[in-house]
Amino acid sequence: MSSVEKDTKVEDETPGDESGDRRKHQKEAQHQAKWQNHKKHYFMLTNSGKPIYTRYGDEYELAGFMGILQAITSHGELNNDLIRFIIAGSVKVCFMTKGPIILVSISRTNEPISILRDQIELMYAQIISIFTLSIENLLTRRNTHDLKQIMGGSERLLDTLASKLQLDLSLGMKGIHPFRVSSTARNFVGATLQTIKSPDILYAMILAKNQIVSLVRNKRQNLHPDDAQVLINLITGSTGFRHSEVWTPVCLPQLSAKAWLHCYVNFIRKDVALVIVSATQENFYFCSQAKDDVLKELESSKSLDTIVAALEDHENYCPTLPGISGLNHFFYKSLVTSQMTMPSFTGPYLGITERKRLLQLYQQMYYRATPHKVFYQQYQNESVLALAKKESFFVCAVLSPFESKTQASAICLQLLQWIRNE
Repeated sequence: MSSVEKDTKVEDETPGDESGDRRKHQKEAQHQAKWQNHKKHYFMLTNSGKPIYTRYGDEYELAGFMGILQAITSHGELNNDLIRFIIAGSVKVCFMTKGPIILVSISRTNEPISILRDQIELMYAQIISIFTLSIENLLTRRNTHDLKQIMGGSERLLDTLASKLQLDLSLGMKGIHPFRVSSTARNFVGATLQTIKSPDILYAMILAKNQIVSLVRNKRQNLHPDDAQVLINLITGSTGFRHSEVWTPVCLPQLSAKAWLHCYVNFIRKDVALVIVSATQENFYFCSQAKDDVLKELESSKSLDTIVAALEDHENYCPTLPGISGLNHFFYKSLVTSQMTMPSFTGPYLGITERKRLLQLYQQMYYRATPHKVFYQQYQNESVLALAKKESFFVCAVLSPFESKTQASAICLQLLQWIRNE
């Protein structure tokens, strides 16, 4: 799989459904079956029990429920016992404390505890990307402060992230999903982005929907997958970014949770955006001129047309593309670059329920296989084999339930070879 990065000196919903004056699920009440039937809830609150965010329902209406969550964490702290999670039958409750902020996930899915914790940590990172770590300092000084009042509509951004977490493995597994396009087009895009030269420019990238076509970075600044994900969600989850040039402050928590950076965003096509991250506030006009230069090059080379055509053709990336008999689906992650790839859903995985089941199966195999070299499991509807090489790669192949371990191993090795050739 070709790299998207180059060094340079310089539940039953889909994401994006949070439009309108009110959030989609805000009217749901705790006593209603609709609220109770959601398989996963996210909550944020202060250590004094003040509500900050809930995925479903209204934060103020759920203040009593959040008070109970705060009491549980406080009880553990009083006994010098930090509560990380509770398992009760099919329900998993994960707790995470970040300074004066408490994050909770309550789930009835098959996702591992480690995945659920990574998810709420990403939700926290999204909050920090909007406010920086100063939000913790504010709550430390005034622990009764009502943070909900200064969210300023940021709940919709968290709603979008929560929806994406259900259907995008890269979000909860610290990965990056590169956009599938020809290597010729990707290399040209990367070379063009490298012409944006300024010591203050940290990153420049082209996004196609929520995937990276190519990324160049300052040689001294790696882009952590979590920082990439919160930045992409900020851009693709904000409809106001699509209509003009945008220059906005942003914090990348893994790079520095205390510092503001500034991000230039311009959608040069409907779902294709140029993103430039600057260390200083004064670079808007430089970035705007760079956009004109990049756009001119991408248009004259037809690389932009290639990206747009690939967007329209993305469903053709299907499990049959490798040409391997017996392969129903697959998932791959490079443990070196954090890049991931997975084909579209076909056949038995077209329905939303089966799609989520398959994704949760990949999550389970990922945490079972990484301590081992090979992990094989037979289920009622499929057999699954995962290969993992420490600090190198993880690949998981989904096959018919009748494939033996020997046959599955042969198929998985063929798949690995195909991915490397790509």
